Amino acid sequence: MKKTVHILSLLIITAFSAAGQNLVTGTVSDSTGQPVAGASVTYSRVNSELISGYSVSDANGRFRLSISLSEDSISLGIRHIDYEPGNMVIKNEPGNHTIRLYKKIHTLPNIIVSPPPIYKWNDTLHYNVSAFQSNQDMVIGDIIKKLPGMEMVGDRILYQGKPIQKYYINGLDLLEGRYNLANDNLPVDAVQSVQVLENNQPVKILDSLIFSDRASLNIRLKKITTTGSAKIGAGLSPLLRDINITPMTFTKSFQSINTFQSNNIGEDVARQLNTFATGNMFDQSDFAGLNDNSHAAFVHIQDIASPNFNEKKWLNNNINLLSSNFLYKLQNNLELKGSVSYVNDYRQKAGLSHTTLFTAGQDIDFTENIQNSYNRNELTGNLILLKNEKNIYFKNNLRFSGRWFGDKGHLEKTDAGEILQQKKLQDRYLSNRLTLTTFLKRQLIIFNSYIGYNETPQGLSVMPGPFEPLLNNNLPYERVYQSISFTNFNTDNYLSFVKGFKGISLMPKAGISYQQQVLNSAVDITANGVERKLGNDFINQLRLTTLIAYLDVKAQYKTPKWKIDMDIPVRLRNYHSRDQIRGIRHALTRPTFEPGLLTIYQLNKNFETSFSSAYTYQTGNINTLYNAFLLSSYRNLEKYNASLPESNTWSNALRINFKDPLRSVFAGISYSYAMTSRNYLFRSALDANGYTIVEMDWQNNTQQMQSVSADYSKYFIPIKTIIKTKGNINWAQSDYRINNLQEKVSTRGYTASLEINNSSVRFLNIQYETNLSVIYNNLSGKAMDKIVMNFHKLNTGITFAKNQTIIVNTNYYITSLKSEANQLFIDILYRSTLPKQKMYLEINFMNLLNNQTFVRLYNLEYAIIRNNFQLRPRQVIFTVRFRF
Repeated sequence: MKKTVHILSLLIITAFSAAGQNLVTGTVSDSTGQPVAGASVTYSRVNSELISGYSVSDANGRFRLSISLSEDSISLGIRHIDYEPGNMVIKNEPGNHTIRLYKKIHTLPNIIVSPPPIYKWNDTLHYNVSAFQSNQDMVIGDIIKKLPGMEMVGDRILYQGKPIQKYYINGLDLLEGRYNLANDNLPVDAVQSVQVLENNQPVKILDSLIFSDRASLNIRLKKITTTGSAKIGAGLSPLLRDINITPMTFTKSFQSINTFQSNNIGEDVARQLNTFATGNMFDQSDFAGLNDNSHAAFVHIQDIASPNFNEKKWLNNNINLLSSNFLYKLQNNLELKGSVSYVNDYRQKAGLSHTTLFTAGQDIDFTENIQNSYNRNELTGNLILLKNEKNIYFKNNLRFSGRWFGDKGHLEKTDAGEILQQKKLQDRYLSNRLTLTTFLKRQLIIFNSYIGYNETPQGLSVMPGPFEPLLNNNLPYERVYQSISFTNFNTDNYLSFVKGFKGISLMPKAGISYQQQVLNSAVDITANGVERKLGNDFINQLRLTTLIAYLDVKAQYKTPKWKIDMDIPVRLRNYHSRDQIRGIRHALTRPTFEPGLLTIYQLNKNFETSFSSAYTYQTGNINTLYNAFLLSSYRNLEKYNASLPESNTWSNALRINFKDPLRSVFAGISYSYAMTSRNYLFRSALDANGYTIVEMDWQNNTQQMQSVSADYSKYFIPIKTIIKTKGNINWAQSDYRINNLQEKVSTRGYTASLEINNSSVRFLNIQYETNLSVIYNNLSGKAMDKIVMNFHKLNTGITFAKNQTIIVNTNYYITSLKSEANQLFIDILYRSTLPKQKMYLEINFMNLLNNQTFVRLYNLEYAIIRNNFQLRPRQVIFTVRFRF
């Protein structure tokens, strides 16, 4: 057979030669001798790129070429995608050749794989921080306020219109709701992503039983690390300082944020200690006042309302803050965490306040030239032991605070001359909340106990004394002093259990709430150098005791489409007040039924609708219960005739949310309606100088409020632009009695806002923001002045050279006051970045146009107030920033 094949080959070669063509054959193999199929073999003249013919190797690597050229030599080219190309020169004659190829090493171009700006995995929404970061962003709070679907109202974080309930860092709740400490100090470069945990149930033992309609936030760091920031700044006009040293540690078993901050540049760093997150269902009480450790201030010096824009332009302060926060993960999954903070804050306010009080008769106008100073010292802390597992939840939270306030007011009033005011207030607070949730055999049992106590002595001194007809028989006198002692004890304790079956969860609870408030007050006056105490009309010795026994059944139903939550509480309320001076006792026993409903329907993966309705019963507290007059400010004297005020509120809200994380779109529209029925009416007696005596009449009346709002936000990825817009319309109507005439006050308000953030050009970032508000007030058909305010903000950051940035911030304020010019503010910041040293050098020029005052117009129920607020002067500050 082989002999036959050889003879046929010779015959073919001979035939080609006779025809003037040479037959060239061969085999293509790799470096190991294995045949290579699919190789392209071409021939051409030597040193020519023109191909004259080609062949392809078969499965055995063999090829054949019929050469039609007459040259003595030809060039062969061998190509294969997986091998290095080969070239060889052979004689132009019949022959058989062996060609060997060698594997090609493919070098692909660099490919950068990055996650999308926003994506969703299960119930967690992930925001990639680097996608939203610009050259102006320093801390994580700068990123959060830009994220689509999220907004910051003041310092409070909202996700699709609702406040977040928890703020985690790497999955741990270090700050217990005081998340501004992280927002304002955690370097943005240390954060990988911001995660929104939708429908988050923070209590693990309830995860499959009780759903939550609130979201939580988790800050995911790039690595477990020690980080933080520091800055040291000094400046002029006047002598300025700005110090912030905030080291942070985040490991798997330990977290801490410690900070020392001190400045007089107008930054209120004490707001970083405010609690904003709502916490879980066990951290709250159903009864107002049981969670609030804020001091009960019955008196105040006459203030001037603060402007509603950047505080660094107007806040004349001198503040020092020291705070330490820690979290240890102990054995058996226990967490020990706590904090201690101290604030010393001194601030001054100055300005001119013009007030117009509208009555059915003649309007009352007066002007106050106000110069106030405020001094606050505050020590607060808490200690928490927590165990949060699938089979047990235990938390004990011990909180304490001590506050000392000293305020002074110097006021010049139209036709009244100089008035001096001084307020002193102390507040001492201690509370403990214990929650235990565990299984007793197969039954889930919940025990929750809260106990709190605070005492708040305070006093107000006014010189010369006001209300001469009532306090000193129409005669001038030198001084009046209102002294007050107030104590408050409250406790709330309940026992509950949870039962779940076929998508339905029941959580009945039974408990008792008890509160005792004691108010003692007296008024002293000094006339002709003689101090004397006023009689019983100005002395309160009042005790209010509240006892509430309650049975509450929470029922939940959950399917992939529906979430329904019903609260069915039955409460027996007992109130008892005693006025020891007048021997007056009041007792009230009131059974109440206050149901609540929440329904959530998931139309599809993008649309969700929710509806809530609730009926609540409220009573006044000791603040609206005293029989004797109490001087709350130099021009307000109040008493409330000792009967217990009652009100019922029916509130409803409907909201439709849309979200499409892949397209970075979030939107929502909502409507709310509330009606309150009251058995009381405030009666205000106004004199021609604006002095007001407030009492209470017992007359049934109603208040109504309606609101429509819509919001939209989107991240346009190709042009790196974030757009947020929001609008709101609200109406309100209520009854008052002014100078013995019953008046109906109606209010309409319209607001709209737009935010645009563009960083499509690497060296340029532009942030634009505008908002418009229009307010109409109507007093019994008489239109009060319309208030229109419009604000524009343009922030431009330009990186003009490597690591060199200039940020120009302009603010333009428009008001409806024809007598006042619109105002423009310009600030310029230069920043030089030293990446290797993790250092920033800054020069900040603030209020370059040296605006002296700012005009703010706002309304009360039957008053419009125009404030000319004194601003900080032009100033410059040099700052060095570090990142740990």
